Amino acid sequence: MKVNFKVMANNSDQETNLIWDKVQNIDFFEKFNYLLSLPDHIIVTNLIKRVKLNTQSKSDYSDLFNLIKTEIYDIADYRNGINNIYLHLKNVNLSFGCFQNYNKLWNFKYFDEYRILLTLYGPGGEYSPSSGEIIMLTTKNGEFRRSSNPLETIIHEMVHIGIEECIIQKFDIPHKVKEQIVDLFVLFHFNHVLPNYNLQNFESNKIKEYIKTQNDWNNLVEVISKFDLEVGFESA
Repeated sequence: MKVNFKVMANNSDQETNLIWDKVQNIDFFEKFNYLLSLPDHIIVTNLIKRVKLNTQSKSDYSDLFNLIKTEIYDIADYRNGINNIYLHLKNVNLSFGCFQNYNKLWNFKYFDEYRILLTLYGPGGEYSPSSGEIIMLTTKNGEFRRSSNPLETIIHEMVHIGIEECIIQKFDIPHKVKEQIVDLFVLFHFNHVLPNYNLQNFESNKIKEYIKTQNDWNNLVEVISKFDLEVGFESA
């Protein structure tokens, strides 16, 4: 199964909203030790302080909007990142037949086309299960945080989209275990494409003892149910 990828840059409005959203959720990112890329400017620094004191206002958003629009945003800053992704996509024969297989078995969600939106801000990678959009952090030099190979983040986020509704939301799986399941999926199904795939560093990974074989993946709903009964997500 082949899918299409459309790679583009966030516009200034999208970047403003992304920065605003990430700062509003700064406690979450600090809790899980995510490194946020944000503009190095006093307006952003003050916004973070106000969010932590819960004193932010509409004027703070206006200040951020004007800063990004008039001083910071430049569409040329995203060109190297876009070219880098297309170069990697061109050099690899990617097939996603497992997506179709799991769609039939337990409703894995996939799209015929994924839009990849590049940003200079945020934690690294994000996804939208409803639209199939993937947001990826890049740099002006066209580098990526997770790996020098942008396909790591792209495939990682595609798996997030696939399991979000049918597995994660169904079982109310917490963030850490969700990330572990995605990492295990990518390692098992895409090792031939990503032999140096970077696992996220969590203190424990009990779920990996339950998902080891093709049969486990074929029956993932039952496996997750068993894990929930025997271990429980909160103690994982």
